[in-house]
Formats: sequence, structure tokens, C-alpha cells
Amino acid sequence: NKLLNLKDSVDLITIPENLIINSSIWSFVNEDYKRAYDLLFSIILRNPESVSGLLTYGKFAKAESKISDESELDLAVKKTGLKTMKMKKFDDRPKFLIDDIIFRIDSYLKKCKEENKSCDEDLLVEKVSLFLEKNNNLPVNSVESFLWQILEENEIEKNYYPSLLVNFVLGKLLSFNKIDDARLLFTKYIDAKYNKDENEKLDSESKKIDIFGGEINNSSSEVQIHVLKALFGDMIIEHMNKMEIWEVEYSAYFSLFEGNYSVAKRLYEYILFETDGINVKKIDSDVRNISVYASIPSIVNLAMLYSSLGQLKESSTLYSLAIGKIVDNELKSQIMYRNALIHLDLNDEQSALLILDYAIAIDPSNVSARLLKKQLTMK
Repeated sequence: NKLLNLKDSVDLITIPENLIINSSIWSFVNEDYKRAYDLLFSIILRNPESVSGLLTYGKFAKAESKISDESELDLAVKKTGLKTMKMKKFDDRPKFLIDDIIFRIDSYLKKCKEENKSCDEDLLVEKVSLFLEKNNNLPVNSVESFLWQILEENEIEKNYYPSLLVNFVLGKLLSFNKIDDARLLFTKYIDAKYNKDENEKLDSESKKIDIFGGEINNSSSEVQIHVLKALFGDMIIEHMNKMEIWEVEYSAYFSLFEGNYSVAKRLYEYILFETDGINVKKIDSDVRNISVYASIPSIVNLAMLYSSLGQLKESSTLYSLAIGKIVDNELKSQIMYRNALIHLDLNDEQSALLILDYAIAIDPSNVSARLLKKQLTMK
């Protein structure tokens, strides 16, 4: 309360930066935009290189670009020269501008480059994200070209780029269904980052292979696909303890996509059961716990793998754990439907019906759940 009631931003100098930023976020969420602006800029003006301050400004600017979208009614009123209370309130308050934050981040990144010092990768990704938010009408091919250009501009070594940037670009490429492009980018990135020995590189002159078991170009026609998949498994599993979790997740995803199920299973198990320092997560077939770092897609994908391998109890447990983490009711309902199928395979029809009832309750449009329940109740 004392912080929010401060009238003179000079008084904020003695208060920790994170407290001021958190208070600014609280004010923004509660639509006290002037207070949010004053608090945030007390940091940015004092320290233009505040990573937390710049990132928060970026989040506010993106959120405000959505707030400022005018409805048809607003546009009609504006044509008359009048203003609604909402329009007047918006016009009178300070603005968080995408162009301004892009300029501030870009200035800081250029300074880092000139001084040959490293900058926080989050700022680079935020700059790219802000540009795409500002230019959200660009066609997909233009966005792709922009992303490849950003990668080229920030290449550290051949095929090796800032980690968070690769993660961001992969997400965008997959959202455009550019799976082959994403896989090739990730393959080369992982090879460049973890296979430093030129004699062992997977893209060496004598051996060009897709480490995910996809399309293969190799000088020897005698190398079998399953051998190359084994090479991939050996390489990734050898390095997974050194890899970032998102890298292991993408390795597992592309392995799963290419049908390299044994490697995908091992990588997903590593993510779920071995990545946060708690050792006892699974005893035989009893899943006790999962890592706090495991994402929902990783949990669901491993549940599907367990189901396909006949490990039904583990599959059901993982589906239940995923359901507890999912916020979106439509997705939660779909996962519940899958879990109901597992319970049917376990000859537990009563539990399956209870799960289906809940799935339908949170998403009445879940046709699959409705049909399955109807089939079961008509027996």
C-alpha cells in the first residue's frame, strides 16, 4: 500500500526493482494503467538496461494492442466526432507502445553487440515476438522469411543459435505445419551444439543422415534405417543430461513423429521422472509423481506411448495427472475421453462412465464422449 500511494517516483529508488515491477503488473491487471506506467517507468528511466523492466513493458504493450482494438460501435461513434467514456478513458491515460519498446530493446541489443558482451536471450525473443504482434497480418511465407533472417543474423557458429530463439522459431514453424523445416532446423542445431567433434558429426561429408529417422541421404546404401535410428538414440540419450528440457522434449516429439518409439519413450520418461532432483517417481508400474518441469504435451505423449505398449495402468495415471494441470475445458474433456478408453481396456466400466460424465459436463460438445457413453448405457 505504501508503494502504490507514493506520489513522487524519486522515492522509489530505495525500493527493490522486483517489488516495483510486480506492483506495476498488479496495477495493470487491475486496470490502473497510470499507476502501472508510473511504476514501470520509474525503473526503465533509471535503468534503461533493466531486463525485467523491458520484458514487462513488452508484455504490457502486447496486451494493450488487444485492449485498444476498437469495436464497430466505437468506430461508428468516432465518425460522429464524439467519444464514449471508454474511449475518453483510453485516450487520457499513458500508453505502452509496441514501437517504443521495440526501439528500446533494439538499442540495448545493439549496445551489447558493440561492446561484445552477451545480452539476455529473452530480450531478443521478445523483440521478435513484438514485431510479429505489430505485423500480425503478414502472410505465413513472409513470417517464415523473417524468422530465418533473424536466425541468420544471430548465428553463433554454423547451425548454432541462441537457445531461446530456436525454441521460439520451432514453435512458430510447427504452428504453420512446417514440420520438415522445424525438424531440419532442430537436427542441425542439436548436432552443432552437442557434437563438437567433427569426426562424430551427423552431418559430416561421409555420412548425411536425419537423426530422427526421417529421410536419409547417405553415401552407403547398406546402412539400414533402424541402425540410423539407433545412432540417433545413442547420441541423444548420451547427451540428454546436458540438454535443456525443451530440447529433450523436441527430441522426443520428432522421434515420436518419425515412429522411433523406443527413443521417444526413454526421452519422455527422462523428462517426467528424472529432471527435478526427486528420485522416487516410479516404482515398477506405479507412477508416484512427475517432474514439475514436465509439460502437458510430454505427459500426454508418454501416456499414449504407454497405452500403445499395453502399460495401461501407467497410461491412466499419466492422463489423470495431465488432466489436473490442464486449464482449457475442451482439451481436458478430450483427455478424459482417452482416459475413459483406458479404463474400458482395464475392464473398469464404472470408472469409465464416471470419467465420461465429467468430460461431458465440462464440455457438452465432446461428441466422442457422448457417443461412447451412449454405447455403454445401451448395453
